[in-house]
Amino acid sequence: MKIQTLLRRYACLAFGLAALATLQTACIQDETTGTESATVTMTFTTRAQAAPRAADGSLETNEQMQTLRVIVARRSNQEILYNWYDGNIDAIETQRTVTFSELTVNTNGEDFDFYAIANEAGFLPAGESLDGKNINLQDLYNRILTGDFNETTSPLIPQAAFKTIPVKPQTGGGIQHENMKLEFPVGKICVTFVNETGEAQTLSGIKVAGVAPNQAYLFYRGQVPSGTTLTGDLNFAQSLEVVAGTEAAPSTSQILTRYIYPGAKQAGAYKLTAVWNGQQREVLLATADAPQGIDHIARNQQLNVTVTLKSNGGFFVKCVPQEWSDQSHDYELANEGVFEITDPNMRLFNTEGEKRYYATQYVEDADAQSRQLVFTLNMTTPEGVRWQAHLTNPADFEFAGDSEGVGGGGPVTLQVRPTKIYDATGERPATDLYVTIGTAGDAMQSFDRNMIYTSDMQILHIVQVSASEWEGITTTQP
Repeated sequence: MKIQTLLRRYACLAFGLAALATLQTACIQDETTGTESATVTMTFTTRAQAAPRAADGSLETNEQMQTLRVIVARRSNQEILYNWYDGNIDAIETQRTVTFSELTVNTNGEDFDFYAIANEAGFLPAGESLDGKNINLQDLYNRILTGDFNETTSPLIPQAAFKTIPVKPQTGGGIQHENMKLEFPVGKICVTFVNETGEAQTLSGIKVAGVAPNQAYLFYRGQVPSGTTLTGDLNFAQSLEVVAGTEAAPSTSQILTRYIYPGAKQAGAYKLTAVWNGQQREVLLATADAPQGIDHIARNQQLNVTVTLKSNGGFFVKCVPQEWSDQSHDYELANEGVFEITDPNMRLFNTEGEKRYYATQYVEDADAQSRQLVFTLNMTTPEGVRWQAHLTNPADFEFAGDSEGVGGGGPVTLQVRPTKIYDATGERPATDLYVTIGTAGDAMQSFDRNMIYTSDMQILHIVQVSASEWEGITTTQP
C-alpha cells in the first residue's frame, strides 16, 4: 500500500533590532517529502543606519539595507525551497533572523545553499525579477555587476552573501543556529580636504586615474570576472572650493565619496591627482601596510584619504584603510581597552620613587629608530574602537609615524623621539605617554603588562638622553 505523507514547513521571520529582542513573526508554507526534519535559524548581519559622516565607516542612506531577499535551495538537486523577500526594512534594524522550520533532510543530514541579497533594485534592470522558484541559481551565483554606482541619482548599493550549510536532523525540538554576513560587492573611497592656507582654495580634475575595474561578481568569488578591465578613471570632482580653516566638500557630508569594483594593479598605480594653483598635483595612495603604494582596493573595504593643503603650497595625502562597516555596535558597553605591549627598544634610564623613566635620543640619521623609544601597542578589545596615544609635552617630543590604531586591528609600532638636540645645561626634557579610546572620552587606559609606569599603570614616563647616556644604558626591562 502506498502511503502519501503531507509535510508542512514554516519559515518564520524574526526582526532583530539594534538594541531590542522583540520578534515579529510571519510564516510561509511549502510541501515536500522526507523522513527527518530539522530547524535552522539564520541570522543575516546587516549594516548600520546612515550617519552624517561616512569617513568613520558609517553608512550613507543609499548604502544601508532597505530590502532583503533570502533564497534557500537543496544542494543535491538545486530545488528552491524558499524565496522570501521583505521590501520595507526599517532604518533602525541592524540584523534579520529567519527561522526555517521542519526542513526535510536525510538521516545523515544534507547540504543547503543560502543566497542573501540586499538592495537588489540597485542592480536589477527594469522588468527583471528574482521572485518565484524558477530562478536559475547558477546564473544567480555567477551574476556580474556592471552598473556605475557613482551616478548622481545615488542608486542603492547592494549587499550579498552565499553559504552552503550542512543541516542535520534535530531531536527534542533542537534548533541549528547559523549566521551570514552580507558584504558590499564594491569598495569605497572617501576623500576629505583640510585647508590650512588661511583662505579659500579651488581644485579641479580630482580623480584616481586608470585603475577602476568595469565589473565585479555580486557574490564573493575570490577573483574578478573574465574580461575585466582596470583602466577606468575614478572621478571625484571637476571643481571643488575648499573654504579656509575647515574640512570641506560638496554637500553636508564634507566628504567626496566614490565606489569602485575590486581589482588589483601593481603597487604605485593608485595615485590621486588634482589641479591646484595652476599646477598638476599627483600623490601616491600609500598606507602603513603598503608604503610603496596600494595595489588594490578590496570589496567591502573603505579607504579614507585626507588631503591637506598647506600655506607653503604643500599637498599632503594620508590614507587609512578600514572595513566598510559600522563600529558603534561593537562597543556600546565597552569603555576599557585590553592592551598588549612588546618592547623592541624600551630602555630603562632611571627611577624616581614609583616612577620608571624610559629613554629616547635626538637622532637625525637613518638609524634613529635603534636609539629611540620604540614599542608596539595592540588593543585586543573592544574590537572596532579607535585608540589614540598622547604625549603631555608635544613641544619637546613627538611620534615618528603612527600614534593610533583600532581594537582588533593588530599591533601598531609607536616611536617617540625628541624634537630638539639635547642640551645638558638646562632641565632635562620629559613627557608622559598615555592612551585613550573612543568610547571613554579622555579617560586614561591601563596597560596589562608587568611594567611599572606608575602605580596605576596608566602612564609611561619618558625622558630625553644624550648619545653617551644612551650608550651607557644596559637595562632594557623594568
